[in-house]
Amino acid sequence: MYLKYFILAMGLCFLIAGSFAYAQQDPNDLGEPDVIYFEAQGLHSNNTLWLSSCMYPWEVSIGIYLTSDNPINGLVIPLVDTAYGPELIAYLDSVKNNPDSSFKGGIVENFDSLVVDLSYNPPQVLYVASDTNDSVNASGSYLIARMVYSIGFGSSLPEIMCLDSLIFPTGEQLKLIRTDGVHYTPQFESKCFVVSEKAATPPNLYCTDKVLGLDGDTVTYEVQASDVDGDIVPQSAYLIISGVDSTHYSLITLGSGSDLAIWRVEFYPEGLEFGEYKIRFKVRDEFMCWSECTTEVYHTRIGDADCDYDVELSDVIFLANYLLKSGDAPLFSQLGDVNCNGGIAIDDVIYLANYLLKSGPEPCAEI
Repeated sequence: MYLKYFILAMGLCFLIAGSFAYAQQDPNDLGEPDVIYFEAQGLHSNNTLWLSSCMYPWEVSIGIYLTSDNPINGLVIPLVDTAYGPELIAYLDSVKNNPDSSFKGGIVENFDSLVVDLSYNPPQVLYVASDTNDSVNASGSYLIARMVYSIGFGSSLPEIMCLDSLIFPTGEQLKLIRTDGVHYTPQFESKCFVVSEKAATPPNLYCTDKVLGLDGDTVTYEVQASDVDGDIVPQSAYLIISGVDSTHYSLITLGSGSDLAIWRVEFYPEGLEFGEYKIRFKVRDEFMCWSECTTEVYHTRIGDADCDYDVELSDVIFLANYLLKSGDAPLFSQLGDVNCNGGIAIDDVIYLANYLLKSGPEPCAEI
């Protein structure tokens, strides 16, 4: 029963929405007809507003656009959202829909006066922009403002939401203002959207567990992210290394696609104390799903066989136990290859003992 209602309601809404695009052109609208219309933004597409299972509280973004070939320095756009399904809880939060945020990135964001009025019986909203010194002069299609709807917990999806124009409670009607002061009514395309949930999956991350960083040398390794949803992976990616200034690391994008992205991590430990540094890599896809992996960088020097970040007699004993008594192996074989001949043998034990007890050559000094 609900599915039947949904299909019938959608057909009716789109029929109604499409009918407003062909209103008669205002005689003061010079040139081609100016048109106010809506488009889904962000992860949304066409007539569908997607709600990601990775994101709560839910919100959807809709752009208000203008196609115009007239120079204008003012506009008034009163709107109402209608045709809610019985299970949809949607509202415009004033924190996310204020003049600074709503008009940001739009063609009129630098106008002197910007207003978003949510005070009269929501779901009605009024957008006003004007400027005596600035104007929109170029022909084309532009973003005017952005509507961010919060979708309440308990909404049963999919549902329908439609946007239309109206006479605002304070008397304002849809109009554009030319730079010569003449007002006119643009054509208006009302629109209905399907609000639906997408079962999104966090990206799959592949990064190495541990890396050796020797005596200040630059450490490099790659991280890969893939996504089974086929959405865009690298919407946001960054590194976190606790207690380390950002001048000691960088993240370089090597490749980016619809379902795969590759980065190179560079860590510059020169000037840092020997020790273990945990590099956290975080990435977010376009459906707001986050993934994280951690790589441990062991910053030390050759001869530190037990990886305690110091070269001392305990490392000689550690190597001897490894070779003669089947003890634990060094975490990185390179740390026990003290003479740097490509392997760990008893001569490395002797070499390290000579260095510590008889002032012999430093590890790998003879290569």
